[in-house]
Amino acid sequence: MIRTLLLTSAAIAAYALTQSHSLLPLLSLLALLSLWVVSEIGLIYRQLPAAQPDESTYHLDV
Repeated sequence: MIRTLLLTSAAIAAYALTQSHSLLPLLSLLALLSLWVVSEIGLIYRQLPAAQPDESTYHLDV
């Protein structure tokens, strides 16, 4: 649902940018798209399986 709201708001900001060539619609479009990217990255990380600790011991050969 957050994804839909962010993309809908980005579409509205893109339309506002075509209607008025001011800086505010461009900044809001960039902010909304960056929030969308952050939410997608968070979704990818939530879907990753839990990390299993490696049970072998590590030896450093110096």
